Amino acid sequence: MPIRGAGDWVRTLLQGGDDPEGRGWEIGLIECHGVPPEGWSQVVLAMADGRRGAWAAVEGARVWAARKTEIGSRGNEDKDQRGRAIQPWLEWVDNLEAELLVPFSVGVGRLTEGWLDWPLRRREAEEALGLGRVLHPGRRVYRYEDLAWERFLAALPRTEALRYSRGVLKDALQQYAFIEETVRAMVEHHLNISEAARALFVHRNTLMYRLDRIQECTGLDPRRFDGALQLYTALVLHRFGQVAQSPL
Repeated sequence: MPIRGAGDWVRTLLQGGDDPEGRGWEIGLIECHGVPPEGWSQVVLAMADGRRGAWAAVEGARVWAARKTEIGSRGNEDKDQRGRAIQPWLEWVDNLEAELLVPFSVGVGRLTEGWLDWPLRRREAEEALGLGRVLHPGRRVYRYEDLAWERFLAALPRTEALRYSRGVLKDALQQYAFIEETVRAMVEHHLNISEAARALFVHRNTLMYRLDRIQECTGLDPRRFDGALQLYTALVLHRFGQVAQSPL
């Protein structure tokens, strides 16, 4: 059911009696990359109207959305469960992009436990979208709980963050353009070289060559947990430092 304004959205939910507890909802913030096409928010509202257990509210150039889930808790999810959890949001973004021919992304907060959670979950969705678009521009769905380490790093003082990043990376980024995507793939695939190579669409030997070059340049081995963690942390902090409106 689409609601035109964010205040009306929550007010209608509270008064409508459809969900007296307000539990088990995901709150998402959908934004268009660049200048939104005319009428795009109406398309989102129409899509929400066609989805059972879905709501949407226009707020300026953004659209807040909510979907009722059947998941009681999202703790201790494995990779497949996380994939299933973001699938409805991916479908929503896919449909928007097919309809309007421009890219979209969405930040998603944690599941609500009651109506009092809704303002906090909205802030989480906004934070997830902001961090996600800085750190993972290739993705389209960013969940707050998947960015726990990045949120911790975003709270570090800027001077300390940049000092750490430069100390770890040295001049590696100037020498090898593949460092960031390579380290990210290793981290996201739990240091599994074969899976990381498939994700990067490169031969295993090519990935091994890259990992050797990174180790030579930084003194840290991305194949080891401690090396991968230090490199990933430094890359995240470096990316924050590159963005003018950085959360740092």
